[in-house]
Amino acid sequence: MIDQSFSEENFRKIYDLEKRKGNDLDSFFSVFSKIEKYTNDVKKWNSIYKEFKKLRKEKKISKSKFEQKVLDLNSRKKKSLNKREQEYANVFNKISQEVSKNSFGIKLNLKTSKQLKDLYVIPSDSPNDFFALKQMQINLERAYKVKQSNRKNIISSLKEVLDNNVSKCVIRTDIKSFYETISNNKLMDYIDNDALLTFKNKLLFKSLFDEYENLSGMPKGLPRGVGVSAYLAELYMKRLDTAIKLDDRVLFYARYVDDIVVVTLGNKDVANKLFSKLKQQVSTDLDLEINWEKTTPDPLNFDKSSIAQFEYLGYCFSYNGGQSLSISMSEKKINKVKRRIEKSISDFLFTAYKNKKTASRMLLNRIRYLTSNTKLFGLKQNTLVGVYYSNNFINDLSCLDELDKFLKERILDIDRKTSELPIDFAPLISELNKYSFKKGFQEKIFRQYKAPNKSLPSSSYLHEIVKVWKNA
Repeated sequence: MIDQSFSEENFRKIYDLEKRKGNDLDSFFSVFSKIEKYTNDVKKWNSIYKEFKKLRKEKKISKSKFEQKVLDLNSRKKKSLNKREQEYANVFNKISQEVSKNSFGIKLNLKTSKQLKDLYVIPSDSPNDFFALKQMQINLERAYKVKQSNRKNIISSLKEVLDNNVSKCVIRTDIKSFYETISNNKLMDYIDNDALLTFKNKLLFKSLFDEYENLSGMPKGLPRGVGVSAYLAELYMKRLDTAIKLDDRVLFYARYVDDIVVVTLGNKDVANKLFSKLKQQVSTDLDLEINWEKTTPDPLNFDKSSIAQFEYLGYCFSYNGGQSLSISMSEKKINKVKRRIEKSISDFLFTAYKNKKTASRMLLNRIRYLTSNTKLFGLKQNTLVGVYYSNNFINDLSCLDELDKFLKERILDIDRKTSELPIDFAPLISELNKYSFKKGFQEKIFRQYKAPNKSLPSSSYLHEIVKVWKNA
């Protein structure tokens, strides 16, 4: 069996992994406060070394004196590094001891929202819960080989399955209130009846379910916002996925969280029988409910002679009697981009009176971000996103023409609303008119964003650019 222990060594591996992702746990949790001194010492020795290296290069100190200084600095640096490593070991050992106690249970905080579904978060400055949940997630993923599907892989495969002359039908459905209605009892029975997880892991999963029930007041469900919930949801749906994929009538099946698409061979009668099987398993075996608002009421005949379309994972697939498969952005995604344009402009109009330069720069960067491509930082480090990389499967660019038209109209609104002000916004209007969704897509235009204040990291400035779109 793989090492599933909540040990000092495993917690150190989690820490190192989070650090590579760009998460500074030293600043998140006060247990690491003593380590800052040793880190600063190491930085100081490195800085002094650079100064002496420069002096040696300029021949302002002798070679022997430089070498002696390097030996001294390396010795001091090594001592600081050793002390830092010992302090890390002490911290992880203490966390391990606390988590390993029989009395330890997972604690969460509830963040309610009027616009979005409730989120559950780890209490502030609670490293015990953080590292325990991370290790539980790793153990579950390895033991059951579960992970969330890749959106791009799904769309790529779906495109290939649809783009041919084979007679087929498409079933598009969704699970209602997915996270909130998953049966904890069934999940716990599934975990208990297997010998894949240690007893300690099972106890902690039970405590997680109990904590969720205590906070939500609901006897079933998984806490949204907690990383391990995504893996528990995948485990819960694994049997349905296997049953549908192995059905001879199925040409293609994919599920992304609660979003399901099935492509069947043959006519609607075949598809309807398969859909009945799927509904039966969802309701009886999983104790879940189909979301009829996001379900095609009748399977779609989908081939090159048909006039049909459906949306899935931000894309709209259609033939409309044409000779080839047409893929565009979904209506929901187009409207989301439009809301972001409007939000960017309304924020500009609100702040331009106070500081024209700052407001203009921020608006330009937001429109640049929407109409081009960039690279993310932090958790999604090196991930490429933007008008092309987030929509690279579309071949019908009329959706981009629609967005360009909308952007031009909103820019005209800025011109009209600021025309009577004593501030000249003509250069800004001229610059905004240079940007185009279609051009950004076709030319794969790539941009980077550097803060006007050099002390602010690019990742922090990028966060400033996009935070205005929260909930938009």
